[in-house]
Amino acid sequence: MQDKSDRYYFTETMKLKDGEIFISKFDLNKENGVIELPIKPTLIISTPLYIDGDFKGIVIVNYLAQNLINDFSSITLGFIGNMDLLNKDSY
Repeated sequence: MQDKSDRYYFTETMKLKDGEIFISKFDLNKENGVIELPIKPTLIISTPLYIDGDFKGIVIVNYLAQNLINDFSSITLGFIGNMDLLNKDSY
């Protein structure tokens, strides 16, 4: 186990109410503060855990997003021009 309390997904999840879900931007998996090689594109899905209205912790799932990226790439095969996958800030 590693302390991940300084990571953006942890702090964003701490702001959520019961029943809300955080889904991260695409990120690279880090272990002990170092990007894991070979790179592993990852989505973080997390939610606060409440029992009887009391906060008990956070449930975090790391989703290996390479399959999602591969599916997107295969959909665009044969397209003329470029197709990009962007976030709300156009990155």
